[in-house]
Amino acid sequence: MEVINIALRVAVGKKDIQKIQSLSEKPPESDEEMPEILKHFSPEEVPTEPDNYRTRLLKYIPAEVVVAYLTLDATIRSSGTPHIQLQWLIFFFCIFAVILYLKGAENVYKWKQLAISTGAFFVWVFAIGGPFVHLSMYDPLYGALLLPMYTIVVAKIEV
Repeated sequence: MEVINIALRVAVGKKDIQKIQSLSEKPPESDEEMPEILKHFSPEEVPTEPDNYRTRLLKYIPAEVVVAYLTLDATIRSSGTPHIQLQWLIFFFCIFAVILYLKGAENVYKWKQLAISTGAFFVWVFAIGGPFVHLSMYDPLYGALLLPMYTIVVAKIEV
């Protein structure tokens, strides 16, 4: 059984591994020369291989913000009256929360990963409907098609 370590949410790519390996030839003279990826690992945890497809996929999905969105959306819907503006406000709040949470709590510093995770949240909300159901051009078919395509393709991207 494969063990997936996502304790560190920063995706580890081939370039990160090359930087780490280059340090064995020429160690950094100061903390400023230390590659960013190493600042997030203890010496015993330094990766030796880039993340595989499954690990990247898990690191790219902003599950904590998805849970927050589901909770807030369910609360709004339980009121019994449609609060369209409030649904949009919660959606945009959570879009920003993806970046704030991943940067602040999970120390994700790679903008490409932050963009992928934000896109994943957007696509996921679009697929379940969210505030988009109030738009005349919205068709659930688009979300049903977009979600699996985004999920399959995005994890192929190394950051």
